[in-house]
Amino acid sequence: DYCTILIALKYKSDRIEQLNHINIRHTFTQILLNSGSLPEDFYNNVMIELDWIKDINIIGICLKYNNDEIDIINMIEIEFNEYNYLWTKKEDSFLLFVSGLTKEELEIKIKNVLKEINKLKERINISIGISQEYNHIRYIRTMYNEAYLAAMFKTNGYEYYNNLEILKLLYLLKDHDEIIEYYNRTVKKIVEYDTENETSLFETLQTLLKTNFNKTVTASKLYIHVETLRYRLNRIEEITGYSLNNTEDVFALQLGIKIKTLIENK
Repeated sequence: DYCTILIALKYKSDRIEQLNHINIRHTFTQILLNSGSLPEDFYNNVMIELDWIKDINIIGICLKYNNDEIDIINMIEIEFNEYNYLWTKKEDSFLLFVSGLTKEELEIKIKNVLKEINKLKERINISIGISQEYNHIRYIRTMYNEAYLAAMFKTNGYEYYNNLEILKLLYLLKDHDEIIEYYNRTVKKIVEYDTENETSLFETLQTLLKTNFNKTVTASKLYIHVETLRYRLNRIEEITGYSLNNTEDVFALQLGIKIKTLIENK
């Protein structure tokens, strides 16, 4: 009995210490993200506290999910605890910053997290974004933005910021009037039509593009008849003035959808 009590007390003590470390790392992250420029000594002290080697690679990772009841922090602890990661949460996203991982090690750990999530009874859609590597913790805000952006444009699985290509350029220009105007000319009309008429044309267009214009699969995913799909596609062309049979017009609509996501997640 005494042994059982001692083991229980030791476990409780270890767990409290673990939670304290997690909370301290969260506090560090909040300060780094929200305090603008900080003294070099502060950055160095954080690196020492985390046992991070100076000038080694640091990356940001964003896990974006559709169910806020899943125990993400526990899954992250299991895979990344030895690396003394920094972390924060943003609505439906969990962001961590870790140092000292090779690309191969990182991908193994991410796949392990995805595997654990797939074991859950609830259907969880999760996308993971990975920033570029940086050699100093002062770039944490940039890592945050890059990882979040990469996760935003991935439906399931994981994506590297470096693979986004044109989206990286759009992100830099997202506040420009020309970008807003481009969105207004392309898909905004559909969004407004849906709001006014309680229709689903925007979702229909998104699904069509995701299925690579496979109308049978699109209709199935939307739970509608193929004829209903044809009617909706005709309405999209009428409202936007863009043809879904024209490559340049389709590209314009795809770009408009991506810009919409950027605008909504500023």
